[in-house]
Amino acid sequence: GPGGVFGAHRDTYFSRSARERSFMTINIYLNDTDAGCTRFLNPTNKEVIFPCEPKIGKALVFLHNEYHDGDVLRSGSKYLMRTDLMYQLKLGNETQSDCSNDKRAQAKQFYAQAEEFEEKGQYNKAVQYYKKAITMWPTIEQEMSD
Repeated sequence: GPGGVFGAHRDTYFSRSARERSFMTINIYLNDTDAGCTRFLNPTNKEVIFPCEPKIGKALVFLHNEYHDGDVLRSGSKYLMRTDLMYQLKLGNETQSDCSNDKRAQAKQFYAQAEEFEEKGQYNKAVQYYKKAITMWPTIEQEMSD
């Protein structure tokens, strides 16, 4: 309602598996509002880089690691639908089922590095390292979760 504000934050990802996760947010505005912009901010000084005015039917798509907030709403209510844009890692040949202990150890290292890159918002590097891990050990996600 009026006076409402959504504090500065970064969105988090949704992970269905190591091969399928979100990297982007989609906000779809369901009504027009008086102010209440979604604002993208400089994380250092919180200066507004880009404001997006909520208008019915407008869709805003952005990377999860973008720092943003919801500006003060002057009147009424703001309604939006948020969803994630999902990505699925595709590999060429996934038939390898035997994996030596050395390959498993290396794959685990790549997997851990991928998770670190993802936490830092370095999604391109994360995808590269997930792909390396899964290429070396195609069943890594199933066996690591058991």
